[in-house]
Parts: sequence; C-alpha cells; structure tokens
Amino acid sequence: MKRLFPDALHNLRERGSLILSLTSAESATLAAALEAGRLFFQEPLDAKMASALPEECGYRAFGIEYSQTASHPDQIESFTATARTCADRCKLRDGPARRLYDCMLDSIAVLEPLAESFVALLAKTIGNGAGGSFPTGSLHRWSRLQLNYSRPVTADGDIHDLHEDGNLVTIACATGPGLETQQPDGSLQAIEAALPQVIVMPGEIAWLLSGGCVRPVWHRVRRVPSCSERLALLFFADIDPEACQPWLHNEVNANVDIGERTRRSVTRFGLEGFRP
Repeated sequence: MKRLFPDALHNLRERGSLILSLTSAESATLAAALEAGRLFFQEPLDAKMASALPEECGYRAFGIEYSQTASHPDQIESFTATARTCADRCKLRDGPARRLYDCMLDSIAVLEPLAESFVALLAKTIGNGAGGSFPTGSLHRWSRLQLNYSRPVTADGDIHDLHEDGNLVTIACATGPGLETQQPDGSLQAIEAALPQVIVMPGEIAWLLSGGCVRPVWHRVRRVPSCSERLALLFFADIDPEACQPWLHNEVNANVDIGERTRRSVTRFGLEGFRP
C-alpha cells in the first residue's frame, strides 16, 4: 500500500521533522526488534564484542559517535544491520545476536519502502515533476538500521550532543524520552517518538538534493535521570551516490559532488562507512 504524506513539505518547513503513525503490523515488527535488542544488550560484554561484523555492522561499544569531542564520548552501545551485508548474519552465533539481526532485517523491510515513498514524494514535489526524480531501489545498498542502547540513569551527561545525521533522511523511534529537535527559531523542542509513531528527520543530503528546500534537522538526546534504559531504532536512509542528482538546481548545490558527500558523510562520526 502506498503511504500518503499530506502536506509533507509544508510541515517540514514549519517544524523541520514529521511524525508518522505506523500500521499495527509495522509497529509490531519494530517492537520485536526493540525487544530483541533489549535482551541482546543484557548479554556479557565478551559475548557482545564477539558479535561485531565487517563494515561497522553488528555490535559497537561506547565510542565517539555523535560526540563533538573525544573527552565526552557518546553514551551508547549500538548494533547495526544492513541489507547490503545480510550475508554476514552467518558469522553470528545462534542466540540473542542472531535473533536481533533477523528482527532488524525485518524492520528494514518495513522502513526502507517508507523512506523511499517519502523521499520520492519530496523529489517530485520540489522538482515540480520535472527535475525531481528518485530511482526505485536506490536506498537498498546504502542505508543502515542502527539500534542504540543507553542507560540515562547512569550516563555522564547527555546521551548525544547536538548534531544532524548527515544522511538523506532518518526514521526513528525510541522507548524512552530525551530526544529534542531544533526548531526554525533555534529553540529545542522535546519530541516523543514512541511506537506506533516514528519521527522522520531529513539530513544534509536531503538539503543538498532539494536545493535548500528541506533543511537538515539538528537534534540531541538529553539525559533523563528517571529513565533507567533507552533503546532507539534508527533507519539511516542514504541514496546510491550514482543517483545523487539534484531535484532542484541552485546555488545551494552548485559545484557540490553530492555523491561523494554521501560516501563520506559518516566519517564525521568517527566511522569509515561502506567499502566501495
């Protein structure tokens, strides 16, 4: 079923992000991944470390991702899955890690078409049906699904510093409070993104492709001391660099190699990204 996004561009301009409601089946799929993640992150550290996979998939311990300085590392552990590297599933031992990976692949099957429909609408609207094109399937090999786990009650400061994801668009939900998005006037607004709802946040690549019509959403996750644990499921949708043709050409994207920007966007977060 094709998803409708009424007044999507208007709402993005007014509020920066969108809140969408999932069907009961879609919500159940994502809920299963969150529960599988909760069980996985309770495993001993050595078992979690053994679940690291190539291309920065599988388990990652605390690090500097999303942090502005090495002196304040992010306050998360994470687990990442991609359709691109699904063959690496066989490298995981039977148990919580493999169960989590399978649930995340199911969630990708929900979120990828949702992201694709949303971005295709933006491309068509901004390009006035002419210059705006978005090839079907162009998200499949360049997107990733990441599950973040934190314990706000014991965290040292905010969970994530203020940042924008640098990608095309992020679709996210979380089991606890703390997410704040920056509004057009610069203020920070608390956002609830609990299932069956998800939040859609454009990144830098959407800004470039749209010629500035869609601005990147700066956001942070603050520490809420009353929250004992928080899981956040984030679909980082990115487009095949070869398909990075602007929907609207203007001074925002003039002389910008958007495909190359896509290839190296994750390096700002201390990651290497996909291999060529």
